[in-house]
Amino acid sequence: MLFKDRLEVWNPGRLPKGMTIKKLNGEHTSLPVNPLLANPVYLAGYIEQVGTGTNDLIERCVAMGLRKPEFRQDDDFTVVLWRETEVVESTLPDKLPDKLPNKLPDKLLNLLKENGELTINQMSDILGISEKSVRIYLKKLTEDGLLVRVGARKNGHWQVISTL
Repeated sequence: MLFKDRLEVWNPGRLPKGMTIKKLNGEHTSLPVNPLLANPVYLAGYIEQVGTGTNDLIERCVAMGLRKPEFRQDDDFTVVLWRETEVVESTLPDKLPDKLPNKLPDKLLNLLKENGELTINQMSDILGISEKSVRIYLKKLTEDGLLVRVGARKNGHWQVISTL
């Protein structure tokens, strides 16, 4: 949940046996709940090193001048990422609008105008969003009549009909 002063991320799971909140705040070994899943994720390059995620998170927050993240284990495991209060107060209205402006569809259209032969993986890398998000935007832009797929799935390309 996003609040004015923080972002809270909940996971319905529990910390692995032997892991404590205190250990998460310092150097610790990784204790994956399911090593059969963790090892292929590591080997595939989705994670750099096992057991460094919380340390990286803490270091990045401190480097940005933010409070250290808060880790909690209640019924759920929760991570609280604190925001800069002064910036939040001056930039956020009291009530956020239902729909925030989203520049990603426009960026995606411009990207495909330049090169309609990009793969979903390439679009994901360039825009810095997940492949699933790219697919959602492509579907919406196609439904809105702004984009069309020309040719087969493997050797076709995207054609921009109109921009936003």
